[in-house]
Amino acid sequence: MVVIGVDPHKSSHTATVLDPQTHRPQETVRIDATLPEYGRLLTWARQLSAGGRWRTREDSAATSRNG
Repeated sequence: MVVIGVDPHKSSHTATVLDPQTHRPQETVRIDATLPEYGRLLTWARQLSAGGRWRTREDSAATSRNG
């Protein structure tokens, strides 16, 4: 199992794969926020997950606010 965190922004996104035991960064990729680059990000993530299951979680200050 791997954990991939994504820091999305309007014009670019940065994704980092973390070691599940230590939570230390193992590899990072930065992409432009374009459809072809999203494909590159998915390819990168698939290679790291080795055909495993996918699970997503959205948790940020913007989505966690009450009210």
